[in-house]
Amino acid sequence: MRTLKVMVASAALFCATAAQAAEAIDAIIYTTRGEVPLKLELAVTPETRIQGLMNRDSLAPYDGMLFVFPTAHDYAFWMKDTRIPLDMLFIDDKHTIVHVESDVAPYTKAERAAGQEIVAVIELDGGRAGRESILKGDRVRYDLPPSLQVR
Repeated sequence: MRTLKVMVASAALFCATAAQAAEAIDAIIYTTRGEVPLKLELAVTPETRIQGLMNRDSLAPYDGMLFVFPTAHDYAFWMKDTRIPLDMLFIDDKHTIVHVESDVAPYTKAERAAGQEIVAVIELDGGRAGRESILKGDRVRYDLPPSLQVR
């Protein structure tokens, strides 16, 4: 299966006016230790997925970003121009976490992928997955606004 690259930190490939994610939703990760509530900005267009969390200096404790894709593929992420360490939670079409990348270092260009088809990725502040015991196999609940168009 061919890996599709999502260069979340390479806005130079797109116009300089790419908008930040405009909406945020509530989500919950169900872990063996309990529920982890989140407030996630949405990245559902090529422009917002490319912008991602680059050029940010911090994230609030329950904040993150949900990258949603229109089709399932083995998407890859990197950290070019991303200033803060991040955890990446790769999610399949059943809303199950199938892969976790922890404490990914800022500015690194090594690609991170699940090695299987996914439909979404949650990025959180680096180390949070470990602190909250978020693991492969945990379930994620989020509802996208009905009018939202993922492209």
